[in-house]
Amino acid sequence: MTKNPLFAVYMKKTKTYLDTSELYGYFVNAIRAVKHQDHHDMPENIRRLKKHTDRIYITSIITKAEIRRDLRLENKQFSDEKFNSIFEKIWERLIRLLDIQVIDAIHIDEKFDKMIDGKLFTCGTRDLIHLFIAKEIHAKMFTKDKNMRDAISKLNL
Repeated sequence: MTKNPLFAVYMKKTKTYLDTSELYGYFVNAIRAVKHQDHHDMPENIRRLKKHTDRIYITSIITKAEIRRDLRLENKQFSDEKFNSIFEKIWERLIRLLDIQVIDAIHIDEKFDKMIDGKLFTCGTRDLIHLFIAKEIHAKMFTKDKNMRDAISKLNL
């Protein structure tokens, strides 16, 4: 059996799960640009992520929903239809920019409860779900959230 060199390169890449806090600033800047009909600056963390070609970026439909919800609360001036159209364009642009794989189905079972297993966490349940996903897919977790970083160290992610 011959080895595919592209597959070998792909396998050397580190799986990296991006949570809401890592991606949210990109959306804030892009929405601001739409409001002011201006160019939007790419946040520093997105530029930094773009430079790392040694990583496979992954996020989930939960991240998308969290960003959509929070942005919608901050942008009531748009109709639902207009907001959703803007949001989907920004989402697709970011997915292409970082070549992010999106997990659109999540199976949460007793392993989620076992992961928590009496440990004291200061982050919320949604954050723990992100951590569970990262753990299940054997990915490193990237977040700006201090409480989540504490949980990452408790879970050895």
